[in-house]
Amino acid sequence: MEIKNPLSNFKFSKIQSIGFYGCGHMGEAVLEGVMAPKFGRPAKVVIVGRDLGKLGKIEKKYPVKTSNTASALKECDVILLGFKPQNLVDIPEFKSRGKIIISMLAGTDIERIKEVFPGGRYVRTMPNLGQSVGAGMTGLYFGASKFKSEEKDSIIELFHALLTLHNEINE
Repeated sequence: MEIKNPLSNFKFSKIQSIGFYGCGHMGEAVLEGVMAPKFGRPAKVVIVGRDLGKLGKIEKKYPVKTSNTASALKECDVILLGFKPQNLVDIPEFKSRGKIIISMLAGTDIERIKEVFPGGRYVRTMPNLGQSVGAGMTGLYFGASKFKSEEKDSIIELFHALLTLHNEINE
């Protein structure tokens, strides 16, 4: 019996716009998967960070918009937090009503994320660096916020697709 890969026809169609607030090693591993032509791309991808040199390198490597101001994320439906957790104290309050906030901030619970990003719907994820080479795993926790089943599915599929993509790259 042949087992079909459930992601063979996967597209990020449910995620129309995604913003990365910080794009370090893990953020770029996720970005690489998001930008893979195999899975389709969201209509809009925005990267916000402090290091203009790093933003320039990302912009040369991927067809994304970059900025050093958080206001560039206002049009994004999904925002992935990929900065160092100690920098959370420097982040100004962000208007996140109705947005899906995916936090990769180690040691930072959803209650703390809600303080800085109020009014959103929250996902806590803990990918590890092994994810970037197809040898890791990612835990996901959906906060008490109400998610549509297709939103949850898209986020789960996103992280599963990243592992699949990196496994294929490394074979």
